[in-house]
Amino acid sequence: MKRAIVVLGLLLIAISLYCWNKTGEKEAILHLFENSENQENLLNILEFSSTADEYFQKTDLLIPEVLKKKEYRRALSLHLVSYAHHRNSKSPSVVDSLAKEIVNLYEANKLNPKEFEILTKMGQVYNDLEMIDKAYECYIKGIQNFVVGYDSQDLLQTTHSRTGYLARLLGDLDSAENHAKIAIDLAKKDNNVAKLGYEYNNLGNVYLDRKNMDKALEYYQKSLRYKIETGDKRRIGGAYNNIALIQYERGDKKGCLENLKLAVSYYEATDNETEALITSYQNICQVYHETGDNKRAIYYGRLAIKKANESKLPISESWSVYTLEEVYRNIGDYKEAYKLSKRHRTIKDSLFKAEMTRNIAEMKAEFNLFEAEKKQELQAIRIKRQHIMIIGAFTIMIGLIIIIYQNIRNSKNQQRSMQVIKKEQQNSEALLANVLPDSIIKEIKTKGEASPRLYENVAVLNIDIVGFTKLADTQDPDKLFSKVNKVFTVFDDIALKHGCQRIKTSGDAYLAVSGMFSHDPDYIQNIFNAAVEILSHMNSDCKDMQFRAGIACGRIVGAVVGTKNFIYDIFGATVNTAFRLQQGAEPGTILIDEKIALAIDRENLELKDIELVIKDKKYQAKWVQLNKN
Repeated sequence: MKRAIVVLGLLLIAISLYCWNKTGEKEAILHLFENSENQENLLNILEFSSTADEYFQKTDLLIPEVLKKKEYRRALSLHLVSYAHHRNSKSPSVVDSLAKEIVNLYEANKLNPKEFEILTKMGQVYNDLEMIDKAYECYIKGIQNFVVGYDSQDLLQTTHSRTGYLARLLGDLDSAENHAKIAIDLAKKDNNVAKLGYEYNNLGNVYLDRKNMDKALEYYQKSLRYKIETGDKRRIGGAYNNIALIQYERGDKKGCLENLKLAVSYYEATDNETEALITSYQNICQVYHETGDNKRAIYYGRLAIKKANESKLPISESWSVYTLEEVYRNIGDYKEAYKLSKRHRTIKDSLFKAEMTRNIAEMKAEFNLFEAEKKQELQAIRIKRQHIMIIGAFTIMIGLIIIIYQNIRNSKNQQRSMQVIKKEQQNSEALLANVLPDSIIKEIKTKGEASPRLYENVAVLNIDIVGFTKLADTQDPDKLFSKVNKVFTVFDDIALKHGCQRIKTSGDAYLAVSGMFSHDPDYIQNIFNAAVEILSHMNSDCKDMQFRAGIACGRIVGAVVGTKNFIYDIFGATVNTAFRLQQGAEPGTILIDEKIALAIDRENLELKDIELVIKDKKYQAKWVQLNKN
């Protein structure tokens, strides 16, 4: 991708400089995208690229002049030239601002450039802004406008490659396959080994999305052969990684380990694939653990943590610690698991605080910029007032009347704005109250942030709609959403009635807690009563759906997740246990752990001991049978 952008930038610079020398600066720029003959002399004039910075300064200054003349077509050409230049030489904010100007110019003035190169360049701009559907549309139009013998075959191959990639992101796998195969045929004509390795990998990704593992493996192996020819260790490592993924999905864990180790050997030989190397260590750790070789699993887990720590990659270190923590927990070494859990929480806390600090700095920068703009506006107003006061008495009187009128109007507008701001603030606080507990909201208001908290004794309820995926496939989406919304509303009412609090819903799952934000000594009985009432109500009033529930009690961590779209979430082994118990429950029943069973009133209950094995882990639970009387 970077190479393509650099080539595009050099192409634009070379064309511009050639035109500049031949026909004069202004006329050359204005006809930049209309004179295709200049492209034939690119290699001859690259030596003039040393004057590019000075040239592009003049290009940028010319853009407003072209816009004043409403020559939007030429203005678009100038913007694209400037964008390609700044893409590798300016800050991301400058490039992002310029890209948005290009999009506004392209759409607001209803420009419809038909040339192949301009459309592909517009596609790249949309892609950089993550406007995937718009980028895909431009690439398709560009391909349709390709002229054989006039436009670049190499750019056509790249465009088909990008179109196939975007089609896969948009879920159109047939289109993705078609464009990938065309890109392969074009690469074969040029015998471009590097591109063939890349395109066969793309085709393998399409078949992986289709769950056709045999075809995916076939194309990944072809990709590997071409990548080996290039000698690019980074890409070779990636190819072995992809093959390992397919073998894992097919249950060939021995072959998976062999290819993961080959990937590691190539990643270790490069300087810029540290994150991929760490991920491979994690995967090897996980696969060894699944095969029962915990000694090697721990070795590679420790290796991943060490490498991430040395490379100062806290996110990778966090995942590595979590992976090894799961290994120790599953083999029963809770002492080591607890140490890793503490380390994992420490890393997550530091990442959260760093993200908050970054966001605050960005907000301050935006505010300073806004303040500077307002000062400039005020300065302009003062100058205008001084000019008015220089004129005679009559003019001064008129000017004063205008100023008084304007001040009154500004005051009224300000009052209206303050009312709007106050109303928006009230709406924001109301919305915030729906997703965050009161204590957390107060902490955010006073401190500007909310620290994660450890809660020792909390009862966690997890409820699931059985067979929801099949329902979603067979029922109308609007009707299904309306039904699920009504069901969760009933859940909320019953939970509130019993002093419980809903944490979140995720698809067809419902998560609630008791004893987390209040100190009711009957918090366990309360959440159990809520679960019983919910299932009883649903079994009688919603017979076309089946529900199951799991309840666990213990230590959890609560934290605010996100910095712009806040959500309050809970984490920990207790949450996982409640989820696993729900998974193991029969439709219409509840599974509870030992702590819940000891605390609830058993007078009208029958409890049956049950042992679950989920993902190679054993869970001791009680199956609740509600007596009919």
